[in-house]
Amino acid sequence: DNPQTWEPSELKALLGVNPFMSPFHAALTEASKVVAVRNSNLNMYTRLWCVFELWAANEKNKEVIVVGPNPESIDPGRTGYNATCFDERDTQMLRQAIDARGKKKRVNMYVGSVMFADSAAEPDPEPVAAPAAAPVESEVPL
Repeated sequence: DNPQTWEPSELKALLGVNPFMSPFHAALTEASKVVAVRNSNLNMYTRLWCVFELWAANEKNKEVIVVGPNPESIDPGRTGYNATCFDERDTQMLRQAIDARGKKKRVNMYVGSVMFADSAAEPDPEPVAAPAAAPVESEVPL
C-alpha cells in the first residue's frame, strides 16, 4: 500500500511533525545507498519531501545512484528549496528542518547535481555520488 494514496490525516500520522523522525529518515540511517528515480513526466524535485529526502541522503554521506530521464521542461523556481508540499504545514516544517541543518543554496546545488547527473541506466554507467531518495537496501524508489 503506497502511503501517497492515503488520506492526508493518515499520512500525517505516519510522517509526524519532525522529518528527522520520519520512516524515510529512519530507513536512510540503515541504507548503504539510495536510488533517485527520475521521471520524464514530473520533476520529483518540485516535491519538497523528495528534496528533503535527497538532501538527507547527502547529509548522511550516502551514495546516490541516479536513474531515469528528466522531464523536458524544468522550472527552477519550483525546484529544490522552492519546492512545495500538498500541505502548506509540511512545506514550512521541511524548510525549517533544512534551514536548521543546511543552507538553501547548498540544497539547491545538490538537487541540481542530481537532476542533471548522467543516469546509471545509460551506456557507460558510473554511479553518481549525488544523493537521491530511496533506500537501496529495500529497493524502494521515490
